Amino acid sequence: MAKPNGQRGNRHWGHALFAASLAAWATFFGLAWFVEGLQKLLVIDRLDLGSSVPIALSAVFGIPVVFLVCFLIGIPALILAESLKLAKWWQAASLGAAVGALLAAALLMIPTDPSRSLLDIAVVLPLANFILTGAAAGIAAWASLWLDGKYRKAVRQPEA
Repeated sequence: MAKPNGQRGNRHWGHALFAASLAAWATFFGLAWFVEGLQKLLVIDRLDLGSSVPIALSAVFGIPVVFLVCFLIGIPALILAESLKLAKWWQAASLGAAVGALLAAALLMIPTDPSRSLLDIAVVLPLANFILTGAAAGIAAWASLWLDGKYRKAVRQPEA
């Protein structure tokens, strides 16, 4: 049976992953710029106007990386969400935050300066950025699927 005009199929993961990628990119680099600006406000003597250039370059060249990561991690996350029958926005945000936390934990495995504590603000803020980025990507993917009609409740029109 053919679907009525304007009605889409059930799975639009490509749209959802694209929306998640855009949300992840905007959140990650937006928060990075926010934290840098906050750092400049709180530490007056470190005011350096040239330090936002590396973040800007990372934002421009990070677009393909964000898309690749969102598609590679997003497909298993969507499969997990469907198998667990997650259908609410807060569940998508929680799953996205969990994925962001796993990415942050993986980053902690990369050897860095051994004198830094895990509770150092320079470590905590980037890790929190990954968690918030994951939550934003999860909500964007959910919103895309919701707009495609996947999670809307069927609304019956009264027959005339």
